[in-house]
Amino acid sequence: FDQVPVSEEERMRITEAARRLFGFETLLPGQLETIACVLRGEDVLTILPTGGGKSLCYQLPALLAEGGTTLVISPLIALMKDQVDSLPGGVRRRATTNNSSLDGDELRRRLDQAADGVYRLVYAAPERLRQPPFLHALRRAGVNRLVIDEAHCVSVWGHDFRPDYLYIGQARRALGNPPLLALTATAPSRVRRDIIHHLGDMRVIAGDVTRPNLRLEVFYARNADDKLRRLLAFCQTEPGSGIVYAGTRARCEQLAALLRAHGVVADHYHAGIPNRAEVQDDFMAGRIRIVVATVAFGLGIDKPDIRFIVHFVPPPSLEAYYQEAGRAGRDGLPARCLLMYAPSDRATLTRRARQDVLPIEFLRAVYAAVRRRLGGATSGRVAMADLERDLRADDTRVRVALSLLEKAGLLRRGPDLPRAALVRYVGQDAILSYGLRDAILSHELQDSALPHELDTFRQAARLRPEQWLTLDLAEVAREAGIPLDDIERRVLEWAEAGWLNYRPAGRDMLLELLPPPPDAAERVATLLEQYQTIQAQRVDEIAAYAQTGRCRHGYINAYLGGRTIERCAACDNCVAVQPPPDVGLPDEREQLLTVLRCVSAAPWSWGRRSLTHILRGDGQAPAKARDHVGFGALAFRSETAVERLLDRLESGGFLRARRLDHGGVVLDLTPAGKAALEDPTVFEEMAGPAE
Repeated sequence: FDQVPVSEEERMRITEAARRLFGFETLLPGQLETIACVLRGEDVLTILPTGGGKSLCYQLPALLAEGGTTLVISPLIALMKDQVDSLPGGVRRRATTNNSSLDGDELRRRLDQAADGVYRLVYAAPERLRQPPFLHALRRAGVNRLVIDEAHCVSVWGHDFRPDYLYIGQARRALGNPPLLALTATAPSRVRRDIIHHLGDMRVIAGDVTRPNLRLEVFYARNADDKLRRLLAFCQTEPGSGIVYAGTRARCEQLAALLRAHGVVADHYHAGIPNRAEVQDDFMAGRIRIVVATVAFGLGIDKPDIRFIVHFVPPPSLEAYYQEAGRAGRDGLPARCLLMYAPSDRATLTRRARQDVLPIEFLRAVYAAVRRRLGGATSGRVAMADLERDLRADDTRVRVALSLLEKAGLLRRGPDLPRAALVRYVGQDAILSYGLRDAILSHELQDSALPHELDTFRQAARLRPEQWLTLDLAEVAREAGIPLDDIERRVLEWAEAGWLNYRPAGRDMLLELLPPPPDAAERVATLLEQYQTIQAQRVDEIAAYAQTGRCRHGYINAYLGGRTIERCAACDNCVAVQPPPDVGLPDEREQLLTVLRCVSAAPWSWGRRSLTHILRGDGQAPAKARDHVGFGALAFRSETAVERLLDRLESGGFLRARRLDHGGVVLDLTPAGKAALEDPTVFEEMAGPAE
């Protein structure tokens, strides 16, 4: 960070403020330089490691500012809440959030307070930037700085692209082009270029993203069973709290059941469970030592003493891996980051990467669905929920498709429009009687055009003084000849001037179909080809990291644009790692007996699929079997391995398939199977060692 000059006066002012306002005696690398540039009013892109103190880089300048509001765009509600809650008490009162977790009345109250300058810090989700009432309130307050957290989300080629980030440039212009601070922990060169392309030229402050307290390790597994055995041994012997990232919901439940069955205090977490908040609270309080989760868990978790992160399957990119691994050891103490990698993982990653690439047919379907919803018009309101139903696709997939169509020049998305607007025309006589005439005449937008446009709007809406009417702003705008992307801004200004009372309700996208460019097909094909190439590169990069013999910290640091590190003291390629002791898992004979006991103790018969899910304890097991003695008894075996056990028992005559009247097939215990439960030595000839 020595490329950024900081004067002694700046250094003293910043360090004194950090001590006085936040209690920090020292600053982390990169914080001083970034804060100095922010206080000078520069546009800055700062790249600091996860846990490197990015939030202080805007929180401290916000409190030192003479006036105005710092707007922080953050992608997740949990992150916003965590950052506000972590502020010192006196500072916390000057900060607020604005996101979908708030009801309408609370949102309006916070907007009014923001407009009145109550808050120094306003945290908002990126979709709020498309809402004119939000921007209008911030213009009134005066935004002195725009902060983009997780700035890599603006890049189509980043590992966590969020289409709403693409509107930041337009919203910034609407706010008067305040100075900008973009923050991220993961930005390889292609993503840095994309950030600057979308957000504008800025100073780049980047140092090493290396966190030497993180011990980076890779376990090369032969197969899924090998991973299960190592995971169990690791979690039984590694002290402290940790997170195991399992990839899928079903695997989260299965691995948590395995750990619990062997005495580890663990639970699972994914978007499909109703008690997510309870699991998170128990983990934070130490009542749960290990959470087996999808990637939804961890963002916004302010638990500095996480001692290990395990990836049971590789994530889709090296950026995603390092960001997730970086949730460990934020207290600066040693922590372990273990990636499990098997030969089959590369094929799985490649298949999923291909599935993530939107096919051209889907883009055509999205374009056609928008045309149908517009009903012959070239622009208008379109509800995201309607597109999801029409296309049978989720929100994220539709948003990405719309952004690609916009990038190809086929459509444009503007500011969101209200589904309905409750409007009351106050009337000129009433305004004069309220004593507002001078205020209106002195209003900055009051000119010869304003009364004419207002009158045109009033007539198109058929407004009468002192009467509330529910309007479709899009229809009124068309009749009045006012651009759809400007109608709500004008209504808000007329309301502020005192001409109208205005209450919007609900929001939909404003989409405009553009004349297709001559090379539209080529543009779309190029975009999809580029996206597919990037996806393939990501698979290559995470696979290469897993298999490299180089220093792992050096490998990641170079990938993210840092200096070369030949050797460290915190990875398995530079320092030998002692594997955990093997756990006493049952041998093959005991596993075969476990299957027979499960079938024997069951109050009813099961088919092969159900029996496999029950023995593995996964989320697809029948609900009524969750309390059965065999549930999760073979959770340490893969699905394929359990099916092989069933094959051996069936071919050996210990289990027999029986067809039911309705056509289903169940497995029953044979006399030989019952005899084996009495005398297990019959298995000695057929069972080899556990795999």
